[in-house]
Amino acid sequence: NNLAYASIAGFTSQIDGKYTAYFLIGVAIANLVVTALRAIIIRIFNFSDASLFGVMVYFMTIVALLVTGLVLHAVFMRSDFYHSKIKKRIYSVIEDDGDGGMALLAPTHNTSNPKRDFKTLLVVGRETWYHLFLILLSCIQQHFSYPGLALSKPIEGMENHTKTTSMIGVFSAFYIVGKKMGQYREYYSIHTMTVLTLARFILIAFFIIQVIAPHFPILSTAAFGYLNIFAFALTMGVINVGLFILTPEKVSTDKKEVAGFIAVFAMNLGTIIGAFGILPLKKI
Repeated sequence: NNLAYASIAGFTSQIDGKYTAYFLIGVAIANLVVTALRAIIIRIFNFSDASLFGVMVYFMTIVALLVTGLVLHAVFMRSDFYHSKIKKRIYSVIEDDGDGGMALLAPTHNTSNPKRDFKTLLVVGRETWYHLFLILLSCIQQHFSYPGLALSKPIEGMENHTKTTSMIGVFSAFYIVGKKMGQYREYYSIHTMTVLTLARFILIAFFIIQVIAPHFPILSTAAFGYLNIFAFALTMGVINVGLFILTPEKVSTDKKEVAGFIAVFAMNLGTIIGAFGILPLKKI
């Protein structure tokens, strides 16, 4: 999964940023589909019975989705988009910007290969270090808080599996909305991403307070719990797409692929740190 993720991120970093957004939105939609599927299976089959048949239906449906992905990939490999954007390695979407844009059509540009050596990796890392740091920090925040901490809020009168499924659904839905917002590149900068990342520490504090002080005024309500998850998902979506679009912009055309790849490395490292970082709070 990570090999595919890094490869696609490396590819989309070489062309228009909207394709990076499409890719990341697609990942979020996949998570939402799986969540919806889980809710449907729970509704159809009695969850308390732990029906083997229900479990088999769930996982066989997932397998069917994976097979569908393989079929769509085969169709994609035969598409005009593949031959024009990938096979010919056009690094930028040509815009109506006069001679500068037409210059990209020159053979010397289209046939050049991206640099992938270790030296280029270090150069790109140095040029994009702040963007990579924000990716790392935002992923630490996400996997420190979600799903364990965010879903630990007690809600009276609601069954645990209903609470969990509904909260995951809210997160998945607004994660997609946030990613769609991140597609509008003209409305944000690296400074915007910095402010959003820092603001998310407040949301994480709310998650913790909701668990250790379940009767805290306002924060104890179910509405606030869902509102906090909504804000957490929305900001994460914007940050995720925004930073994956901004990072390749910092480097020259022949280094964009490496920038996309190294951004995935920062994301994975943040995931690991966040997942292990929550362990000291496992008792709450």
